[in-house]
Formats: sequence, C-alpha cells, structure tokens
Amino acid sequence: MMMFLRTSIAAFLLLGRAQGVTRKNILLIVVDDLRPQFGAYGHNETHAPHLTALANKGMIFDHAYTNYPYCNPSRNSFMSGRMPSKTKVWNFLDHFREVGVGDTWVTLPEHFKNNGYWTGGSGKLFHPQLPPNEDNPRSWSINFSDPGGNEGCNCESAPGGDANKESCELPDDVSPENCTDIMITNTVLAQIAAAAHRQQPFFIGLGIHKPHLPWGLPRRFWELYPDETTLPIAKHPDVPVNMPPIAYHWCDWAHFPHNATRGHPVSTAVAQHARHGYYAAVSFTDSLVAQALTALDQTHNADNTVVVLTADHGWQLGEHCEYCKQTLFETALNIPLIVYDPTRPDTHGKRTNAFAELIDLYRTLSDLAGLDASSIADDVDGASLVPALAGHVGKTAAFSQMGRCFNWKNNVDAPWTPWTGADACPFVNRSRIMYMGYSIRTNDWRYTEWVAWDGAKLGPLWNAVNATELYDHRGCTEEPGCNADFDRWENENVAGTQPAVEASLRQQLRAHYAV
Repeated sequence: MMMFLRTSIAAFLLLGRAQGVTRKNILLIVVDDLRPQFGAYGHNETHAPHLTALANKGMIFDHAYTNYPYCNPSRNSFMSGRMPSKTKVWNFLDHFREVGVGDTWVTLPEHFKNNGYWTGGSGKLFHPQLPPNEDNPRSWSINFSDPGGNEGCNCESAPGGDANKESCELPDDVSPENCTDIMITNTVLAQIAAAAHRQQPFFIGLGIHKPHLPWGLPRRFWELYPDETTLPIAKHPDVPVNMPPIAYHWCDWAHFPHNATRGHPVSTAVAQHARHGYYAAVSFTDSLVAQALTALDQTHNADNTVVVLTADHGWQLGEHCEYCKQTLFETALNIPLIVYDPTRPDTHGKRTNAFAELIDLYRTLSDLAGLDASSIADDVDGASLVPALAGHVGKTAAFSQMGRCFNWKNNVDAPWTPWTGADACPFVNRSRIMYMGYSIRTNDWRYTEWVAWDGAKLGPLWNAVNATELYDHRGCTEEPGCNADFDRWENENVAGTQPAVEASLRQQLRAHYAV
C-alpha cells in the first residue's frame, strides 16, 4: 500500500509539471562546526566573501540554534525531523533507524524523494554510518557517500604527515583523495550539471566537514592570514563568573591537545594559532560554497533553486575557557542560517530576529519547495520558517540540550569532581548518561538546568537539579547580528537574582521537554 501511495504521488507530480506546475529545487549546504564567523555577522577578520555574498542576497536568521551541540545527535535530529527525545540519540552509539524508534520514519531527503524529487549530494549530512550506509537507498536516488569520514581533509598527507596534528598546511594542488571536502564538492558540482538535463526537480545536499578539526588545509588559505600574532583572541577567556562546574566541557581531543589545564585559559600563542586554523578553514569552506553557487548559475538552475546554508552546531574559540562545542553556551548553540529563495525578492538582503531551530529545516524546506504540508507525517517536529520570511514573529524561544557523564571512557560511574572527568558522554550507553542540561533561549535570557538522568525512562529527573544558569541577553534584539559578538554574552551567571524570570523560563523549559 505504501509503495502504491509513493508511486501515485510521484506520478501526480510529474503530471503537474507537464501542466506547467514548477517545483523549486533545493540546495542544502550543511557545514560542520561553523559558527557565525564571517562578514555578514560582523566578523570581517574572516576572509569569506562568498558566504557573506550569499547572506547579503538571502535572509539571515540571527536567532538560529542547534537543538544538540554534538554532531551525531544534531544530524539524526534535523535529518529525521524529530527532536532527540524521539530519536533517542544523544551520542555516537545510536541512530534513529533502530527498530522501534524510527525504522519507519520518512527522512528529510526521503520526503522529497517520495514527492517526485531526485535526491542526491555528498558529504556529511547524516553523521558517518549513523544511520548505517548513509540511509541508502531509502533517502537517496543515488548511492550517497561521505568519503571524508568525520574530518574531510587531514594532516596525514602533509609534508612530514601526522594524522594526529590539529593543523597543517597541505599543498595547494592537494589531490581530492587527500582532501576529501574537494572530492565531495566535485561530486555535487557534477550532480548539479546533470540535473540540468533531467526533467525532475532536485534536492541536493552538500555536507562540508571544515572547519571541523583537524585544520588540514591548502596553503593558500593559511596565507590569507599572514601574521597570526595580529589575530584577536577571546576577551573573556576565563569561565563565566558563578558558572557551575557541570556546565564546563574539557576539550580532551587528540586533535586539540592544548586545553590541558582544565578551567584555565590557553596561552595567547595557542589561542591565536587556533584562530588562524579556524579562520583558514572557514575560508576554505567559503571557496567550496562559491563553486556550488557558480554551478547553479552556469546550469541555469539558480533562478529556481532555494539555497539554505547552516551548521550542525556552533564552535568555541577560547570564550569561557572553552574550545570545541558540547556546551550550552551561546557560542556552541548559535549557528548561521541563511535562506535564499530567488522567488522572494522581498527577503533579499534582509535579516530577522525570529527564532529558528535546526528541527525547523524539514518543514521549512518542504514549504519553500511548494510541497503539500499534508504529505509530512504528524510526528515531524519543528515549524516552517516561511512565515518568518514574510515578517511574522513565529516562535519566541529556542531549546537545546547536552548530556554530561563522568569517567565515560570506562563507561562506569565516577565521583563528580569539578574540572575532572566531565564530558559529553560520546560512547556511553544512553541508559547510563548521568546528567542532562536543558536550555531555553528567549530574546532577553538564556536559562539552563542541569538535572539527573532517568536511565530507565530516558528522560530528565526534574526533582534532582544539579545546577542552574541564567544569562542576561537584554538589548540584543535592537542590534542586528549582536548574537555573534561572541565576547559580549554569558560572562556571568546571574541565577538567583531574577526569581520571577527564572520561574517563567523554568515552566517553559520543562513543558517543552515533558516526557
């Protein structure tokens, strides 16, 4: 019966095109670890002219947030259209296709495929092998692949190569095999070219790994920043005043070994080198995005293709004494979101303070393409952001969560000690997660509760609160792009000083995550 329905839908759409109904194409660009670190967000120190040009002709969502600041949970969520509480994915052990979880769900690309689209792309859209085999063949019209694994390009192929280095210069003529973000982009360019000869709308995903560590990059992108000693570093490199220790994440990662004195800032030299690597990686990604956009122009697809660029989560570059992601600070949660619809000139060059979450992508892309909303399953979460493109306020808050474990490497419980062992539970059975942080962001405030985890019910124990945080964001809505002033916000936890505010936010937070 289901196969009959899918075939009928596809046939209906083909008939519609024959009668003059045009479906818009979709190019979804997802960049790993990209925070709003380019000119459209006030960061002209980063050389990324094509990202800024795309932002300047689309609409920028200044209040865009990830629902989980970790690669696999985030991607399982927005690619399936379900919040982590439904996917049951909070780390790198699980995926939504598990029997009894989401084995019958229709993913975001599968939704387009079922509606008559050719679906393809390459790179990191799903997390590698989670779900298995990139969800082939269900979600894709081709054998979708991510040859970059979790990194895209690494330092193994650099002179004196060392796969464990956090940064290195690759030759400018590095082969696509040794810098697979190039291979991924080339695959997408070929698919865009082929689409020009196909009488079928397309959904193409471009998943770029950089600026994910390691920062192995062609030399010319390093040379865009010739003197790293001039690069800015975090103005507030210490942990926030009154921050509860459970909020802190130690970046214990072979590719970034410098943050070894937990709770104490790295040296200025290390901080500037990290900025150099991250900025160069953003510039490299900028060049790949430019190629994809040029391909749309050259194949005459640009006028009928919606381009959406976003990231799976943010990244920290020394603010709050943090590197990597895996926290519930603004720097880890706030993401770029650019929506360019060539058929909506009233949105071009605009920005909005409307709240957006990655979970909204599913319904938003379907809406932008002109697909019937009734073809989306009722249990798909999120809301279409198309009303926000027309100037409507929409949702008034964004929600995120992040797990915490201790002694996760041995998958056993350990005493909770400040600065020692707190981590993001990457390979802990989900029933043994120890704490979960839940955060709500409104125009004026960020409120976070860290609570014990009920491993039997896989949900929060609201009566077992470990710590709370409250950060003041008042005044930001009047200043376009001020969210991306990474040094300005969340430098002091003021929990306990605004009881009425906390009570209201607590009620909203717990209602949203009610099990």
